[in-house]
Amino acid sequence: MVFGIKKYEIELTNKCNALCIGCPRTNKEGTGKHPGLVLRDTSLEEFKSMFPPELCDRGAFNFCGLSGDPLASKDFLKIIMYIREHNPKWIGITTNGSLGSKMTWETLAKMNSEDDPNFKMHMNFSVDGTEETNHIYRVNVKWKKVERNMLIWNKYSIPNHATWKFIDFGYNFNDIPIIKRRCRELNFNFSLVLSCRDETKGYKPGTLNG
Repeated sequence: MVFGIKKYEIELTNKCNALCIGCPRTNKEGTGKHPGLVLRDTSLEEFKSMFPPELCDRGAFNFCGLSGDPLASKDFLKIIMYIREHNPKWIGITTNGSLGSKMTWETLAKMNSEDDPNFKMHMNFSVDGTEETNHIYRVNVKWKKVERNMLIWNKYSIPNHATWKFIDFGYNFNDIPIIKRRCRELNFNFSLVLSCRDETKGYKPGTLNG
């Protein structure tokens, strides 16, 4: 057990519904998971053994992933609820936005519904376009579920505790004004991201091409 750490970066699972180009969990053809990938998941009991209540107290937890989406973890909501029970300071979640049931999203958003000075939750939606373009990179991500979950977050969470993280691939460059407008409607922040992955079918960011 290690004390004194201010923020924990956690990848609960390497499971994901998407087949993003260049992701280490996606095969070279972009048609399925990498043949060498062994699927792993963190159970609630495993998490408790690593993070007992005294580590959750006033802790900051960021759930993201190099190859997995935290909402793909079967015990994800139970783990978030466990942390919340033990007085954390902050929880951040990064997701493609299409995983999780309506109940899961309502539960998460309602945790963040009161302006509690001692706790905040922030949701990062990694969405790279509109209904017409998001699926080009985020293969298998269903737009209607992304849209539903964004609306649930907007309805129940306090404003300005979500960020729309957008990777500019060039083909989606003209979506940026549309998405910025949508962010204002949803009370989301907007963040422009440059991909660090080099296998993107030659896509070149419009912002760099002028």
